[in-house]
Amino acid sequence: MSNKLVVVCGATGGQGGSVVKALLADGRFAIRGLTRDVDSAASKALAAQGVEMVFGLPADKDTLLKAFKGAYAVFGVTIPGFVPGPPNDYDQGKNIVDACKANDVPLFVWSSLPHVSESSGGKYTMVTAFDQKAEVDKYIKSVEQPAVVLKTGGFVSKCIFPILLIINVSLSRQHNQLPSAAT
Repeated sequence: MSNKLVVVCGATGGQGGSVVKALLADGRFAIRGLTRDVDSAASKALAAQGVEMVFGLPADKDTLLKAFKGAYAVFGVTIPGFVPGPPNDYDQGKNIVDACKANDVPLFVWSSLPHVSESSGGKYTMVTAFDQKAEVDKYIKSVEQPAVVLKTGGFVSKCIFPILLIINVSLSRQHNQLPSAAT
């Protein structure tokens, strides 16, 4: 294992968990995972594999400032609020970027989404999570944080298909498990 530390936001979630899994398989990096609950079964399972699990929330810049100390790279993902107002995806993303800048993190990998309002010419303006993440892309450029911006798209398998199963509708008349977009 190298001395290079990679911090993964949302380490026990779908995207962050996939990043942690890949980093563990690679074996060349120290991994610090951020989570809302260091005592959860998922956090303990990652800790048992050598991941340093720490409390950290994208909405709480102070926890990020502490967690990003010494990081070579940070994988950033936000927790959608689904309600107007802070802490929204933009505020959370800005906190992550600011914590990277404050800690001189040389590489930031940002999980973003396309800007729906702009790409639709203003036709669709209520896709807030997409637009706010895309606004963070602009902020990253404005503060000159070295970054890789991943435009992941929506996670349809996470959003639509569980609802179809709940209301007992299936496209194929079979209830097959769909692969997650995050794994």
